[in-house]
Amino acid sequence: MKYLSLTNSSSTPRKETSPSFGGGREEVICLLLCLLITANAFAADLVWNISKTEADHVTATFTESDSVLTISGAGAMVDNWTEQGATAAPWFDVNGVNYKRIIKAIIVEDGVTNIGTYAFPSINFHLTKIVIGDDVETIGDYAFAYLGCPEITFGKKVKSIGKCAFWNLHSHVKIELPVSLTTIDEKAFRSSYITGIVIPPNVETIGFQAFYGCPMLKTLTVECVQPPALGSGSFPAVEVIYVPEEALSLYRSAAGWSAFSDIYRTIGEHTAIAAVRDENPDDMLLPSARYFTLQGQEVLKPAKGRIYIVKSGSKTRKMLVGK
Repeated sequence: MKYLSLTNSSSTPRKETSPSFGGGREEVICLLLCLLITANAFAADLVWNISKTEADHVTATFTESDSVLTISGAGAMVDNWTEQGATAAPWFDVNGVNYKRIIKAIIVEDGVTNIGTYAFPSINFHLTKIVIGDDVETIGDYAFAYLGCPEITFGKKVKSIGKCAFWNLHSHVKIELPVSLTTIDEKAFRSSYITGIVIPPNVETIGFQAFYGCPMLKTLTVECVQPPALGSGSFPAVEVIYVPEEALSLYRSAAGWSAFSDIYRTIGEHTAIAAVRDENPDDMLLPSARYFTLQGQEVLKPAKGRIYIVKSGSKTRKMLVGK
């Protein structure tokens, strides 16, 4: 590239006192063209090949004009990135520029079959949307951790959500999981501001602390007739869980789910199971109190020294009845 001098030549003194480009009209036009070309170069899209194998054809494109990162093509994308450093996803550092702070939306198009581990953690906290294409089957560990986004759309074929995949979502967001989903791994949505969620009917496993520390998640609907295997600490903030009425007895006795075993009223097509807490307030042990076993069976004469679910007025607690 030819660079033009912006100062006058010392061998050709000029009388003008106003600034000069040191040349004629042609050089000024040339300079302006150079600046225009340079500006266009900075505005050009950035494209990376992120195919997992030679048989895959997946690219990532960052469009400068709207700050959208689009994953497109066919097959699997790289799934062994790390959170930072030389092995992080390529858009994290481009010639010293951290593009993850600039990206405003992430679009994974149809044809891409997976979202890699650590693909988008700590992307701009002010993302406008995340769209996951209809051919994505797996979402890798930490793929969307530590970010804020009010709109997340899942594709129709997602089967597995990896460990900590959506850990610490800062924005209030309602998650609509696809019917295809079978596995929610440990801490998948931990510490996220989820405002509502439905566990679709084919889920088989909900991992350890999958929804731990989600302060906005007070109710939960589970559409599974067979209770999923439930890791400990999965729903500590949830106060009421809705399950299919025909599966109520299964949930009352299933490991983990039996902690939600007090209220047996039917609401629509679901039966509510209210959460219970390990507390022992004095105002619970009233003559009108009702006692239930941990499996949900009412007991007319509770035995001392045993733990029961006690319902007194509008309060429900799991308690150790007088020793």
